[in-house]
Amino acid sequence: MNINDYIGKPYLVGARGPESYDCWGLVCAIYKEGLGVDLPDWHRGHKMDGPQSITFFRDKGLRDGVAVEVDTPEDFSIALLDRGKIAHHAGVYYGGGIVHCNDALRGSRFDRINYFGPVRFFNWQL
Repeated sequence: MNINDYIGKPYLVGARGPESYDCWGLVCAIYKEGLGVDLPDWHRGHKMDGPQSITFFRDKGLRDGVAVEVDTPEDFSIALLDRGKIAHHAGVYYGGGIVHCNDALRGSRFDRINYFGPVRFFNWQL
């Protein structure tokens, strides 16, 4: 997998790729290709389990998983822009920055962490 293949794609609300993405669609595509993990749809149900983890509930018989918060991100950690109790944007930590997609003008791109402000990082576990 080449992370650069995800850079420069247009933003489209609800898009899951490969021609365009929204923020969670990009995370899902990177996880599927890079790690072989099918992440559930963000809008179909997740809950905050206190400050440490997010549990994603799967539909259609797929296994549940949990994203456990980590202090030090590693490549493929899920990055959630922290606005208190609400995470309103997601990306993937990679190579010292975050690959994400959140607006139609710039599409998917790589930004340094300090671009985001407060970020929480999670590693996926089944």
